[in-house]
Amino acid sequence: MTLLLLAGLSWAAEPPEVDLHGDLKAFTTATFPYDNAVVFGDDATPTGQSLLDARLKFRLKAGIVQVNVHHALTGITTGGAGLGIGSTGVVFGTPETLKLSWQAFDDDANFQLRGRTDRLFVKIGGPGVDVTLGRQPVSFGHGLFFTPLDLVNPFTPAVIDQEYKPGVDALRVDGFFGASGQLTFVAAYAGRDPLAIIADPRDADLQTGEVSAESTVIAGYGQGTVGVTDIGGFAGLVHQDLVLGATTTTSVGPVGLSADAAVTIPLGDTEEEPFFRGTVGVLGQASPTTMVTGEVYVQTLGTTDSSDLFNVLSSDRYVRGELWLTGVAYAGVSVQQEIVPTLNASLATMMNLTDPSAFVTPGLVWSVDNNAEVVAGCFIGAGKRPSATTTQDLIDSGENLLTTEGQARALGVQSEFGSYPTSAYVQLKAYF
Repeated sequence: MTLLLLAGLSWAAEPPEVDLHGDLKAFTTATFPYDNAVVFGDDATPTGQSLLDARLKFRLKAGIVQVNVHHALTGITTGGAGLGIGSTGVVFGTPETLKLSWQAFDDDANFQLRGRTDRLFVKIGGPGVDVTLGRQPVSFGHGLFFTPLDLVNPFTPAVIDQEYKPGVDALRVDGFFGASGQLTFVAAYAGRDPLAIIADPRDADLQTGEVSAESTVIAGYGQGTVGVTDIGGFAGLVHQDLVLGATTTTSVGPVGLSADAAVTIPLGDTEEEPFFRGTVGVLGQASPTTMVTGEVYVQTLGTTDSSDLFNVLSSDRYVRGELWLTGVAYAGVSVQQEIVPTLNASLATMMNLTDPSAFVTPGLVWSVDNNAEVVAGCFIGAGKRPSATTTQDLIDSGENLLTTEGQARALGVQSEFGSYPTSAYVQLKAYF
């Protein structure tokens, strides 16, 4: 009530500020299949996809009240499947309590037109406390490659464009104390199947439904600073799981260090065992124009058996995007190099240490102007390819193709990232 009173007084006392901006992004992507008729068909020719994404951003601020709205419109022209490992990142959706996404044409049409509102929130900032209600992005933790605490609305890093994390319908309360202390409470509607929403955003049953323990995430986070070290604790009920976590970030001279850890304890009617996820990272400048990042990651829920890969991917946690890697131990390294002030190169590698296989992403960013960029890069899956190369191989395998384990063995899956083709992209970005 106090915040509402302050909001009304500030609205009357100060003239409102209105900002209207936007951006345009054009993507051209291509996928280059490897020689495997079982996975890609007899005619495994390269396929492509073109997308144009337009985002309009509105912000109204009057005193302690702030209103933010983003609506994006995406046109998609398809010539076959798009990216094999990553995706553009601009058509991702999240479960909605109020349906604000739409699609104009059928999925099998050569041209698709989709719209989505992934920012729609009101924020009231009072003395030492902020209250935000509506569709908003929510993130916890300090991981860059691996994000074990990003549980409210998970966002895979394997996308071209990571500028806008999709918003989730949530109530968020942030309290601030001392010089750097913070307490955060979040209650969010997380739905049942985010990936199915991407496939068909028109299906209201996938986007809206009863708010229950299975469809919500309730989380609390606290953070404080000791010297140059930030220490945070996380506790949440995530889709009927109890999750306890911790995060920290510090520096040793010019080198930054971070760590995230989470223990998930399944609740309810389940025989699942608790599992652990954790990552440790380092960030530093090798030279004035070279930035290097490295992380190692462990998840005890993964598998070291390639024949179990499909079974892991079909679990609820992977389907809803909470997890996206299937192995147990990983390492990631990224190098960013300034070639000239307007041209930057990058090379990132994520490795499954038990396959072994790797996910390699070289890239270039050219700043054409203050408000325009050209981005180009690849997603490369490196590792042992599936051994089955023809349909006859699949028939002769003798495996039960009705089970995920049988399918993986019949295909001869030998590594996680080695199962993916090479993809390339060019992106044009302009801001106004």
